[in-house]
Amino acid sequence: MLIFYLYAVKTGRADLPPQGRAISGSVVGQSGAPAISRSVAFTTGAPPAGTPIVLVNSFTVIEYRPPGDTVSRCYAPRLNITNEVPVGIDATQFTFDLPGAGGLTEGACSPVHLDPGASADVFLESMGNWEGAFWSAARASAGEATGELDLSIDGSVIAVDLRGAAVPGQPPVTNTDRQNDWYAYCP
Repeated sequence: MLIFYLYAVKTGRADLPPQGRAISGSVVGQSGAPAISRSVAFTTGAPPAGTPIVLVNSFTVIEYRPPGDTVSRCYAPRLNITNEVPVGIDATQFTFDLPGAGGLTEGACSPVHLDPGASADVFLESMGNWEGAFWSAARASAGEATGELDLSIDGSVIAVDLRGAAVPGQPPVTNTDRQNDWYAYCP
């Protein structure tokens, strides 16, 4: 039996080989047995250059007053994405900024995983609040929200730039015990 072990070191997306590469090698048997040459085709998880990694179906930041609070406003990202590559991806970090109100950077304690072709809301309800939300005494000024979503794909991190509107919204209508996937400090 002949087993090929393939190792790759990837430091960023630019270092990933294109799909469909082939490697060749020779293996020499023990005790002077003849060499065996083989060519093995393989497909890496990296998509060809120019292939979209994710489709951003929607990105907005909603503004609402927390129940019982007459001073602060809450700003919560609402983001829905679709995985466009043939391997699973994980959303691992999110940063957004809203002119006049501030911003937030949070890492995923439990990355949001998307299988190939799957769509998902990146931020869900958790204990009566939206994940990724922050409170501000300052009201957002005119302008769009900007953000960046970091995705881990096949060992590399890829940043997706986001732009969207700040719109009126509401707190979640549910209040579950579901554990929050996003924290500034993971428990």
